[in-house]
Amino acid sequence: MFKRCLVVIVCAIFSLSALAGAPTNVAGGGQVYAGSFPSTGLGQSIFGGNDGKPHTQVDFTGWIAQVWADDARVFDYLLVEQAPGGQTAAWYQIWIAAPGVTNPDPATNEDWVLLSEFNSGVPGTSYAKSGNGIRMSDFGLDVYDPSLGTTGVRLTVLDDAGGGGDGKSRLREIWAFQNFSNVVSQATVTAPGWNNVGRLTDEATTVQCDTSNLAANPYIYATFAEGFVATLDGCMLVGGSGADGEHMPAYELQYRDLVSGKWETALTVSGNKDKVVWSDFAAATATEWRFYFDSAATSDNYGRVSEIMLFGTVAEIPEPATMTLLALGGLALLRRRSR
Repeated sequence: MFKRCLVVIVCAIFSLSALAGAPTNVAGGGQVYAGSFPSTGLGQSIFGGNDGKPHTQVDFTGWIAQVWADDARVFDYLLVEQAPGGQTAAWYQIWIAAPGVTNPDPATNEDWVLLSEFNSGVPGTSYAKSGNGIRMSDFGLDVYDPSLGTTGVRLTVLDDAGGGGDGKSRLREIWAFQNFSNVVSQATVTAPGWNNVGRLTDEATTVQCDTSNLAANPYIYATFAEGFVATLDGCMLVGGSGADGEHMPAYELQYRDLVSGKWETALTVSGNKDKVVWSDFAAATATEWRFYFDSAATSDNYGRVSEIMLFGTVAEIPEPATMTLLALGGLALLRRRSR
């Protein structure tokens, strides 16, 4: 009977957590256009994220755009993944199709509205939230109304310093997220045996968190405050801030079950070759979450992670009296079902 009460209480907590749902990447489809000298790769929708082509890269000069003609996309967060290892643009702009423009011309500025600007030489620009290869951009309703959507995204590169000295810019993925609900900032993140743990949740990938002995230190923990639970159904992991090969090949996202106290697995990733990995999974509710990294899958027993994101909602656990009422109501339902 006691275990049944606990189960009912846990289910009640889960139902009270209005799950936001894992974000949806709406960037795929449409048509990709690029400025002069594009390399191979434009036949693919590089703006799709996790498209099964982990190392596909487009080299271009000037600008690159994806147009969803007559098919407006609604999103509230952009993540731009450039080539790692220092091959990133020092100054570029993100544009979206102007309101009312259903089929924007990538080469016509009048068809676009400036959304964000990243400039390493101008203090106060969004570049402060950038890193080596990963750029993250959230934005306000003064530029973009999510309820209206947009029919295109364009990147204009103004300075490719650090891009290899050949005048080209290098881009791998653009992610356009709808319902971006990263709650990791509400957790206390710890990683015994790892360096720079405080940089794991700052939405910048300039500095990586790492350990030289992953076998002995395989965990990164995210613990939510006492009296609160996190209902999660998605996550994103960004590997090391350097060149290719600094990704995490195999890992799990685990949570401590509220009833049994045992660690359970919500997500398993293996054979990964992506620097940035976005995953969704069956929703689970817990106060304690952790990433477990399989050292045997690495070539050097080294762990390198520059950012973690957890998607879902955080809710306060009901007061004891409320929990009792919920449990009694749940037991009443159980009795009715057992008749």
